[in-house]
Amino acid sequence: MNESMRLRVIIAAALGTFVVGGIIAGHAMRKVVEIRKSVVRTTDAIREAGELQAALSTYDRARERVGKALAASGSGQETLLASVLAELQPEDIDPPQKASAGNGWVKLTQRLTFNNVDIGSVMAFVESAERLRPPWRLMSCDIRASASSAGRGQVVLSLSTVQRAP
Repeated sequence: MNESMRLRVIIAAALGTFVVGGIIAGHAMRKVVEIRKSVVRTTDAIREAGELQAALSTYDRARERVGKALAASGSGQETLLASVLAELQPEDIDPPQKASAGNGWVKLTQRLTFNNVDIGSVMAFVESAERLRPPWRLMSCDIRASASSAGRGQVVLSLSTVQRAP
């Protein structure tokens, strides 16, 4: 091989190596940018997870405080029944229905039937039940007016509350 041919081969090899090196460098630069974006997304996700963990921790502490306060105030059903018996005499008190509300909480639903009662006094009772701790909420109210007395009749209440599971 003569000298000029060798020189051309060396130049072609150098140019080929330069081009391939440029392609590899360009590819590496794109990968670096992609990896950087991925690292930024992961860092943001970790920061958001930390913020959520802090919020959850605050929520858990508040839930514990509420649970302790409710436990200190006694059973919601007993408080409700004491309030009822102080004001009115229900003819029928169904056993409370209990349903798990999750995380150590239970939902109580109490059904009370009043016959031939002043409807206004029952509604006053409902208002006072909603002010109890834990508060009872009126879920349903069926009223059947008395044919013989105005403002009186049969009232069937369904009240519900959430309290700590025993």
